Amino acid sequence: MTADAGLPDTLRDLPAWTPDPVELADLELLLAGVYRPLAGFLGSYDTAMVVAGGRLADGTPWPVPVTLTVPKELTGQERVVLQDPEGVPLAVLEVAEAWQDPATQDWRLAGPLEALRAPAHGPFHALRRRPDELAPAEGPLLAVATR
Repeated sequence: MTADAGLPDTLRDLPAWTPDPVELADLELLLAGVYRPLAGFLGSYDTAMVVAGGRLADGTPWPVPVTLTVPKELTGQERVVLQDPEGVPLAVLEVAEAWQDPATQDWRLAGPLEALRAPAHGPFHALRRRPDELAPAEGPLLAVATR
């Protein structure tokens, strides 16, 4: 579980993990700022608050938990490289919390992300836009999670 292709020397010895397709999509949205105010994957308390009442711990409405499932072996790490299925490093997770989901018994990591590069999308890359590339909306904007 170590990725070193294309990594700076300071990150080469970090363990690497390939999230599942939903988590990779969440990672892309987190890195692009689409999931603002989230800076990374949710911890146990925020996740419990979202599941129970559809709000983050600070009261911000949030429709679905944004979590990262990992093998137990990664729960003792301080930093983990998140990579795509081809092994291309996309981000570094600064682990703030390792926790076991009481509903599924899966292990999860939470914490802020440091972007390394944007995910590639082949011929559709030119069609993708980050929030800061779009004209600002007048007043509040509501986005709906469809998963």
